[in-house]
Amino acid sequence: MQIKYMTLLMNWINFGLIILIIIGVYKAMLAFISKLSLFIGNLFMSLIIFFYMSFLHDLSQLSAYQRAFHCGIIQF
Repeated sequence: MQIKYMTLLMNWINFGLIILIIIGVYKAMLAFISKLSLFIGNLFMSLIIFFYMSFLHDLSQLSAYQRAFHCGIIQF
């Protein structure tokens, strides 16, 4: 009778350990996915800001060229 209870107890302990391992793996996967999504989001945001600033720089160069061109025409 005692061996039966010990076996039952060991089965419950093993079941509990398996559940804890599954929960740990699940939490690790969620943390990894969260960090990966943050990294990808930051990367996309950096690219968007880079190209937007590049566009603004090109736009300012174009307007400076237009001002110089108009000033040159007016002087002639």
